[in-house]
Amino acid sequence: MGHLVHVFSLLVILWALKNDLIFDLTSRIVVLGRRIITATPTHQIVSIPLNINRFWADLRPMHPQNRAAQENTVDTPFIQSSRHQNTRRGFSLIEILIVVIVLGILAAIVVPNFARAKDKSGDGIRKTHLRAVENALEQYYGKHDYYPVSPGWSGDAPNYGGKGYVGDNGYIPGLAPYFLKELPQDPTVTPTAGRGYLYRSDGKNYKFLLHQTPKTFDDDNPFVDPRRSTYSWAVYTSGGKNW
Repeated sequence: MGHLVHVFSLLVILWALKNDLIFDLTSRIVVLGRRIITATPTHQIVSIPLNINRFWADLRPMHPQNRAAQENTVDTPFIQSSRHQNTRRGFSLIEILIVVIVLGILAAIVVPNFARAKDKSGDGIRKTHLRAVENALEQYYGKHDYYPVSPGWSGDAPNYGGKGYVGDNGYIPGLAPYFLKELPQDPTVTPTAGRGYLYRSDGKNYKFLLHQTPKTFDDDNPFVDPRRSTYSWAVYTSGGKNW
């Protein structure tokens, strides 16, 4: 999921560059900056000869016929004067600083919000995993009159067996593919060391644990594990609550 977000972000940036959206935003910010500093005489501002629009246009490939036509074109005095003005006028140092500050403020607002949205999205998927496994375990119990037995903690994390997601070798033995198509795996965290999905049962009680993978621990979240309230979620029967 994280790789898809990165690829999508890169595509958006490339699309914005292709359509001059970034430079359009920069120009709008500069106009705002110029309005702010209108009290300062223009001749007192140190200018940096940077014309973004012309620089960007020069980077684009030109068709050979258009290039030949441009080379054979004789500039009129008006065009020569306009080009002379464009080459002399650039962004002032103050204007560039304003752009940098505004973009920094926007980044400070957008990046944390994006991270929180990503955490909430991942936790939403984890909640569906808990409910799905809980329902499947009850169906298993209804048919066999006991839960899948695993005396110790079994999981996809390497420290807990590095088990699979289907069949008797799954971290919940025999549950998938009969009551679930496949045992769930964390949407963003790769099982490492002790982090992953864990299960334990004596046949009469069980506990299904999302160990060190959830991101949020609100007080009204019913899935927060009572024994690991700052780093794990769980569903369980009354007898497995304190495992």
